Amino acid sequence: MDKHKGEKAYVLGKGPSLERFTKPDDGIVIGVNDVGNTIHTHYSVTTDGFKPGVLGNAEYARLTALPHRQGFAYDPDSEIWFLHCDDLNRDGGSALLSKAQVAHSRRLYTCSSSAQPAVHLAWYLGCSELRMYGIDGGTGYAPGMIEHPDQDYSRPDRFTFMLRDTIRLANHLFGNRWTREVIDV
Repeated sequence: MDKHKGEKAYVLGKGPSLERFTKPDDGIVIGVNDVGNTIHTHYSVTTDGFKPGVLGNAEYARLTALPHRQGFAYDPDSEIWFLHCDDLNRDGGSALLSKAQVAHSRRLYTCSSSAQPAVHLAWYLGCSELRMYGIDGGTGYAPGMIEHPDQDYSRPDRFTFMLRDTIRLANHLFGNRWTREVIDV
């Protein structure tokens, strides 16, 4: 809690705008899913269980939702956080918890994407500003991420929902202190 108070947070997804990210001189980098395999991250977050290699190499912590999810093997080097699935339009659940309550429950917010617990983690760590790259909301990938595709979603609008939920959370936790780089595909 508040380990990076006042620092900028960079949350990196696998979308095309990740190509515009350059290593910052300041702040922390939180990778979503496979990003830590190609970019140095301080933290890595996934809701995809323990798919081999999904968390990459993170300097401080690799956080995931549940062990043995979808039959993936347990990864003893990852920290298990209970990513509480809810919707800010309804009760908000874990997104409304205080930092002390998050520390006690080890619950980070998620609704439809691994980007949401990454944004919630940035807030929990005390970051004062959020910048997102690779959270484009489409099905395209940045160069280097094509060989790490996400699940094949049956609904073509799935990434639109994920983006909407992520933006809603960024607004809730960071107000006007967040930006998102976008490349339309």
